[in-house]
Formats: sequence, structure tokens, C-alpha cells
Amino acid sequence: MVVRTEAEIWAEQLETKPLAVVTGDLTKKTIIVTGANSGLGLEACRHFARMNPKKLILACRSLENAHAAISDIDCAAAEAWQLDLGSFQSVLDFSERAEKELERVDVLVANAAIASFDMNITADGYEQMLQVNVLSNLLLALRLSPLLINTAKTHGTVSRIVTVSSGLFYTSTLDSTILGGKTNVYKVMSDKEYYKSSPLASTMNRYTETKLIEVFYTRSLQAHVGTGAPLSVSCLDPGFCISNIRRSMDGPIKEHFSEMEKNGAYTSEEGSRQLVYGAVGGDAETLKGQFFSMCEVREVSDYVLQNADIQNRLWNDAIEVLETVDPKLKQALESTSEP
Repeated sequence: MVVRTEAEIWAEQLETKPLAVVTGDLTKKTIIVTGANSGLGLEACRHFARMNPKKLILACRSLENAHAAISDIDCAAAEAWQLDLGSFQSVLDFSERAEKELERVDVLVANAAIASFDMNITADGYEQMLQVNVLSNLLLALRLSPLLINTAKTHGTVSRIVTVSSGLFYTSTLDSTILGGKTNVYKVMSDKEYYKSSPLASTMNRYTETKLIEVFYTRSLQAHVGTGAPLSVSCLDPGFCISNIRRSMDGPIKEHFSEMEKNGAYTSEEGSRQLVYGAVGGDAETLKGQFFSMCEVREVSDYVLQNADIQNRLWNDAIEVLETVDPKLKQALESTSEP
């Protein structure tokens, strides 16, 4: 039985020293890292730069910040590409460019995320954390999956998609009233009236909800392509790290996390070691569809294990949303589905 509290997760981190970073060989390979201009993404790119990649693509909302990051890591193979996960069109533009310009993609590290403490709706009409952390990440993974799989088949390798989730998913469940309704769950979760009326709706809960949904979609995406496909889809917990993801916090909650940062938080470099492990470490076959932490596969929560129906609902509703914004998504899904 797997039920973990936030206190238990924090206690494990306090008792566990960060493991050494794994090494890998990215010769002739292309790796894409989203949210690569700071924090975990930047430190992961610093490690990848030492592995001789053919291309190291820093996918960032700000090209200026991406170029600054490239100067920082000093990698001749690094390229700055614009990607704003708060915009479906930006994800589509990035995907189209990748399909046209890249001969191969071996690894996608979906690191970019947001933790907001305000109810913000994107121009696409979805709650910001839900779109950035879940819907856009999934759209990018789906659009790049054909290229990742073709790369693996051509070169006799196994490509990888690794999403940065959080161990906090163990503490999260989803509102059963939403799941019991017929309206698309992402539309309901983005409704301001829902936020006003539901005692379960809060921006604090929303972040952990998105991390839970990432675990669900990791399992769904791996099931979609099949365990026999040369594509390994996994997600990870980097631990509680010193990070600017909490930059929008204020008041007592900011003070709480500031104390945690002083008393046991990993540095961004230490947390990035999990991203590197997911991208080049371990056994790609073993990682398929899995969640890992501390460089080892962990059993997911009972809530995830016991609710395949919720997993399917979240997947189907996400595809429904994404097919309305991407006319090419159906083709991508058909070309990558398990025979």
C-alpha cells in the first residue's frame, strides 16, 4: 500500500544525500530540454553539454534568456529555440520547426513548469498551471513522438521522453465531482466559477494536481505507443530544490518554503541529476511508463494504481482538447499507436 505524506517525503530527503550524477554519451544525438534557461533545466544542460551532443536545444519562453544560458554553459552544439507552453500555437510552431529542421530527436526532457498562486487563465482559455504543466507538455510529447520513434528505429536505439513531476503527487487526488460529470475535466478545472464554489479548488492544490496528472499521462502515453516501441516515457521527482519556480509566492507560504530551502533543499544542480538520469541513465526499458526518484523506480500511489478509469478519462479529455487546437494531432496519434 503506497500512501505518502508531505512530511514523509521531506523526511526522506533530509535523510538522503544526492546521488552522483550519471554520465552518458550523446555523440551524434539531439536532446531537447524545455525551461532550460534557469534552475534544473540549466544545470541539466550543463551536464548534457559535457556529453558531446550533436545538438542541445534549449527550448525557452525567452530567447534572450536562452542565449544567456548558452553563453553560461559554453556549448558549441547548443541552440536557442523559442517555446512558450502558455500558448498552444507556440507548441505547434516549435513542433513544426523540429519536424522540418531536425534529422533526429533522441531525448525530450519536459522540464518547464509553473507554480502560480493566482487563478490565471491563458489566451487559450485554460488555467495557466493546467495548460503549462499538463496540456502543452503532453501536446509537445505527442507531436514529437513520431520523430523520437523514427530516430530510434533508424539508429537502433531507444528514445526517451522524461517529464519533471514531483513526489507531491503522492499527496494529491482529484475532485470526484468533476470526474463524475460529463464536461471535459480540463474545461471545468479552468472555470473561475468552479474555483469560487468548490472547497477543493485552490492554487495550492492545483500545482500538486498537475503533478499527479503528469504521472497519469506518462502511463497513458507509454500505453499508447506500447511497451514494445523504441520509446521510453517516464517521469521523475527531482526532490525539493532551491528554485525560482516559487517566485510568485508571498506571505507566510513564502516564508515556509524559504525555511525549507535553508534547511535541507537540494541545489538546482543536485536536483538536475534526476533529469540527467532520466535522459541517459538507468535502463530505458525498465523506465518505460515509470515514476522514479533518487535514481530508482518507485511504486506510484494507490490512487494512481487503483484508478485506471480516471487515467483513461484524463487521457481522453486531454486528447479532446488538443485535437481542437492541432489538426495534425490525429495523424501523430495514429502513427505512434501500438499495433
